Amino acid sequence: MFRWWQQVWKENIKPQTDQPILLCLKGGVGQTSEAWRISGLSSYGNDIKFYEFIPTPHDKKKGISSDYTVPFLGTNYLWDRTRQQALQLLELYDYAGLQDLVKPYYEQNKQKWKETYALIKSGVSWNQGQFEDFFNPLLLVSIINKKSSINNIGRWPINKLIPQ
Repeated sequence: MFRWWQQVWKENIKPQTDQPILLCLKGGVGQTSEAWRISGLSSYGNDIKFYEFIPTPHDKKKGISSDYTVPFLGTNYLWDRTRQQALQLLELYDYAGLQDLVKPYYEQNKQKWKETYALIKSGVSWNQGQFEDFFNPLLLVSIINKKSSINNIGRWPINKLIPQ
């Protein structure tokens, strides 16, 4: 099934380079849906945006179709891999790379990422020698106090900076 979907993606689906690929997997056989989802992700990665439907059995019995969510970044499918990359970039102090990696997630849910993204931006400023932009005392102190205290070697525990 997976190979068949890979062939379908390659031969029949020609996405535009500046447009996302929108998918909604509803109904059908589980193996087919998963093969479609995984083969699409392996071919196009973050260019795929998933719609999910919200099942409403009561309405379905009346012939009313289910509602759909807005596209999301495949957090159920790609987030674990992305989170591991983010943690590796933090270990290397590559805040600019980290900022590029998590920016789509920040854009999707600014409230959830607000504090983490502010810390990442401060790290970018520090690495670029823009020290006046690095330190916003009120913001950094409140974030550090929420996330955890700085340990005895002056570093934040990095695994607490990236959302689960």
